[in-house]
Amino acid sequence: MKCMVNDDVVLSRPLEGPLSTYSPGFAQWTREEGYAFSSRHKKVYLAACFSRWLGQQAVNVRHVSPERAARYQRSHPRQVQTRRGDAATLRQLLDFLNRQHVLRGKKR
Repeated sequence: MKCMVNDDVVLSRPLEGPLSTYSPGFAQWTREEGYAFSSRHKKVYLAACFSRWLGQQAVNVRHVSPERAARYQRSHPRQVQTRRGDAATLRQLLDFLNRQHVLRGKKR
């Protein structure tokens, strides 16, 4: 079942996990920042994979952190290739969540 995020990015799976609610906003942010479609797709896809992993780890959205993002990158299944720029995308996602006042103790 395909999933369209923000009438722009199509993913092959439905959104899951604690960040799924914020994926459309993150997709919109990537568009507003002027990223090309292929870059937006990669960023939203990575955010969706991270969210799914957080859900599997039973992590509440308030406990998402740079440390969890680093742990996610280290725990990628071997068949999933880590791409250059993934760390930057995860930092952008965390910054986006901070600006939305989502993360605990990280309000701006």
